[in-house]
Amino acid sequence: IECGTYPGEQVHSVLRDDQWLHLHGDLDSPQARQIKLQLLEQFCPADSDWQELVWVRTRQIWERALGALIKMAD
Repeated sequence: IECGTYPGEQVHSVLRDDQWLHLHGDLDSPQARQIKLQLLEQFCPADSDWQELVWVRTRQIWERALGALIKMAD
């Protein structure tokens, strides 16, 4: 299940930074750590409100999908 996080341009910018890091950077540098933290934030924001909304919505989707499968099996 895909849950939106940040605007596409922002996500692509961080993905480009990560690509640059793997091609030209030092993976053990402080810069690498910063890029990796930014990358994590793009796909799993630290905002607890966002996380709660994602859990609630994901559960709703799973329950709906399981309900549909049960109906199909009857």
